[in-house]
Amino acid sequence: MTAKELAYFVTLVETQNFTRASEKLFVTQPTISKALKSLEDSSGQPLVHRKGRDIELTEAGKVVYEHAITILSNISEMQQRLDDMRELKSGHITIGIPPMVGHLYTELLQEFLAAIHPLR
Repeated sequence: MTAKELAYFVTLVETQNFTRASEKLFVTQPTISKALKSLEDSSGQPLVHRKGRDIELTEAGKVVYEHAITILSNISEMQQRLDDMRELKSGHITIGIPPMVGHLYTELLQEFLAAIHPLR
């Protein structure tokens, strides 16, 4: 079970149709079918009832869909936080300065902070 398979499954559920899902994802219909089969193999039960190219979720499919949305949201949030850290939009810096000379570094620290976070 991969994130890509879960993303394909969520799109399939939201479009309710293999053709529309494949068009939305810019992949072939067999790609969607293979992802669905892999998820069904992993879960050990059918996730959808097929009606031609349309689908209807089984009870197991509803469970997988609900969790897939959460999982994909968590992955997206994690990626955003990692991107922010890479771009120095978030994170922590600890600077140790002896108290006796701390006043000498105040202006330097303000300039440093302004350079790395110009909006602050």
